[in-house]
Amino acid sequence: MDLKDKVLSTARRGGVDGPVLSLYYEMLDNDIDFDVDERIASYSLAAEDVEGRVLFPLVESGKHAWTYTSSILAHAFRVRGYEPMFLVCDGDLGMCPRQFDRGESPATCSKCHYKGNRILQQFGFDHATVGEVLPSGYEPPSLGGYDDLRDVTYRDVHVSTFALGSTRQALRKYHVDFEDPEEGRVYRELLRNSLVLVDALEALLDRTSIDVAIGSRPVYMYEGMLLEVAANRGLDARTYHASGFRSEKILFGDLSNEHSHQTFTDADYVEEVLSTPLSDNKCVEVDNIMAGRQDGSEVRVHYTEGANETVEAEDSETVLGLFTHVLWDAAIEVEQIIFEDIFEWVTETIEYVGTKDDTRLIIKPHPGELGRKTNEKMYDWIHDNVADVPDNVDVLRPDTDVDTYKLIEQLDAGLVYASTVGLEMAYYGYPAVVVGKAHYRDFDFTFDPDTLAEYCDMIDSAAELEVTPEMRDRARRYAHLLLVRKELDFPYYSVSGFDHTAYRDVEHDDLTPGNEPFDTIVDCILAGDPVVRS
Repeated sequence: MDLKDKVLSTARRGGVDGPVLSLYYEMLDNDIDFDVDERIASYSLAAEDVEGRVLFPLVESGKHAWTYTSSILAHAFRVRGYEPMFLVCDGDLGMCPRQFDRGESPATCSKCHYKGNRILQQFGFDHATVGEVLPSGYEPPSLGGYDDLRDVTYRDVHVSTFALGSTRQALRKYHVDFEDPEEGRVYRELLRNSLVLVDALEALLDRTSIDVAIGSRPVYMYEGMLLEVAANRGLDARTYHASGFRSEKILFGDLSNEHSHQTFTDADYVEEVLSTPLSDNKCVEVDNIMAGRQDGSEVRVHYTEGANETVEAEDSETVLGLFTHVLWDAAIEVEQIIFEDIFEWVTETIEYVGTKDDTRLIIKPHPGELGRKTNEKMYDWIHDNVADVPDNVDVLRPDTDVDTYKLIEQLDAGLVYASTVGLEMAYYGYPAVVVGKAHYRDFDFTFDPDTLAEYCDMIDSAAELEVTPEMRDRARRYAHLLLVRKELDFPYYSVSGFDHTAYRDVEHDDLTPGNEPFDTIVDCILAGDPVVRS
């Protein structure tokens, strides 16, 4: 622990860490870097005007991007008659992913709470803490009563799933070695926290009438798990992601969908959209966005920047491309269909294609493995765990100069787990075989096997797979729904690259009724509808 953290830890124990931190950030010129209209901070909703309440579980309030975004949404609900409530951590939960990443000391808690509380105060919001809502004399449940800590259901919530997702996030890897003292400890601490958090939210809901719960990061315990608790109580529970596919956009998910991830939309609603042709203007709109995904103008991170190569193939070969994910990413924490996980998929595909002399497989790891501090990379995993990579299988490095879009043009078919590449292939008229529960799967524009036999048959017949004009139309309509209608303008929070974020000052008049995207967000959520623009 450095001197700064020792001072902050001492100040926290003495109850004066707030003033010390204020002085510390002021000296660094590193305090909250946006202004909030005073009319927001001083806004008061009279008791007789309260039509309902909206809960924002912000246990990790120190992740200030989420606290900032949630506060903006909360004020939009507040000026429309819905009182916001916030549940935050008070430092009594023990180890959390932030502590694991930044040091397990009181100083880490102090900095987290300071930033989170400062943002809420700027918007004029109070908050409840986990310790405050738990009953007096509360004792955390013991883990000793569970035979298998990897399969724990507590009060109708499969808490081990969320604890595992958060552990992967903390470790920046998919595989967790439960026998390793440190990795096992991280998982057990987060699992214990999960039980406490479920109790805390149940206690809050027992005494407070809530209509809607809204949070981000649906596969992690600090928000996603609490949203599931709310959904189990019959509340409308929604997820959001600011700066999803593009910067300065926001999109919403729903726990009533097949998956709570924000890319998923109600299946019946999607089918209705896919049965309706796009106007010429809408076609131009989505075509421009898709082109921008290639040249980098319509993405947060331009993964293909500087890459301009492809892979040459023999005319006699059937060429398959396999596209993987960042291995601890939330997008692969979804329902499994054929394979136990993404690694079994890769292994089985390598072994099967290795028996086919007329087929070539090119595996392209996700380039985000380089920029997102991942501690497990697919290239390394393959070479460490697949004994003999066949000669007809090429495993590219994540920093390869091979451009994804140029590679697609050389393929007979693409193989994806949940990657957006599958949607893009279908959009451009190339066959995509989808083995995981991607948000665009089963809408009749990709090839979606349900069994290993069906998957192998599609590999065998890859050269004959064809994207029909009707399939391509459906892919274009889906892309318009996802990238135009679901991604609402949200200029407050911009992201470029992996680390750079910028915040905009917030004005009261921009959030009041009559302003988008807030009319759409609030109206759709209160009506129980998908949050999409008309």
